[in-house]
Amino acid sequence: MENQLEAVMSKGEGLVGRLEAELSELMGRRATLEVQAISQDHIGFLQSFEEATAPLAEDQQDEVDEDSRFSLHFYLGDVKSVLTEMKDKMDDIRMGEARSRGSRGSFSSGDLTLAESMLSLRASTVSLRKSQWSLRDLKKNKPISGHKKARVYMEDVTLNPVTAYPFLILSEDRKQVKRGEKLQFYRNSQHRFDVWSCVIAKEGFSSGRHYWEVCVGENKDWKLGVVRESAQKKGLFDMSPSNGYYAIWWSGSQLRALTNPPLTKVKHPSKLRQVGVFLDVDEGQVSFYNVKSGSEIYSFTGSSEFTERMFPLLGTGDKEAPLVLVTSQHHLA
Repeated sequence: MENQLEAVMSKGEGLVGRLEAELSELMGRRATLEVQAISQDHIGFLQSFEEATAPLAEDQQDEVDEDSRFSLHFYLGDVKSVLTEMKDKMDDIRMGEARSRGSRGSFSSGDLTLAESMLSLRASTVSLRKSQWSLRDLKKNKPISGHKKARVYMEDVTLNPVTAYPFLILSEDRKQVKRGEKLQFYRNSQHRFDVWSCVIAKEGFSSGRHYWEVCVGENKDWKLGVVRESAQKKGLFDMSPSNGYYAIWWSGSQLRALTNPPLTKVKHPSKLRQVGVFLDVDEGQVSFYNVKSGSEIYSFTGSSEFTERMFPLLGTGDKEAPLVLVTSQHHLA
């Protein structure tokens, strides 16, 4: 059973790899259609549509089907055979016990061998139950890199007005934020920023992988990232990993990562309009992506894991162009 488990694990890893490649291809097709859908190049759109709707390669489908049959055979065939063998050996042991009681003797060497085999089988069964070998768990254990893979974990994120800096203006649907001219009538809260012009999302994540996108557009002063639940909100402090903040800051046509002082200058495209934020709580990873090109902007790594809930963070000092959270419906459209 252990040997077959290793074979299944190997097959499963291969299947996950092929499924991820297939998913990346489909995501690429959809991205192409999204760009063409808003352009005026109708001929280009029709050509992209034909390519995007073309079926996947038959050899990929055959490989997936073959691996699926392999897994099904293992579950229904091999396990049934092992269980049948276990039942037969249990019956033999019981018969040996009956003979032993009838003759007032002890187990024969054959009976002892059967008993040892039974114990070995039980140990193998316990080991099998403890093994995490589903395709989902295999995928979870692989580190994520690349924008297309990160987008699989798209979340709907909404802003929490209780945390907003008093001069920030939030839209009714809590998907947009910009700096206002006047003080807003917000009640005081220990979770509200009173110096930094920031706001935190309502959704907090204590485990797993999560991704969201923010349209920064023409905004001239913005911050994006994540913040630890227990991090300081009041007063003036460094927004840095040591204080529970993992963020990037755009200001004065320069992009910086808010690392422990000094800040880190980050190379960026001339027109950065939409930013994707990827959070892996279990791996302690925060990555930022240029949605248009799919390239990585910057990543915070090195933490083994985040030990408490992490919340999306948005900040802006721009009074004209808002930051806009992209919904999953828009993402899938």
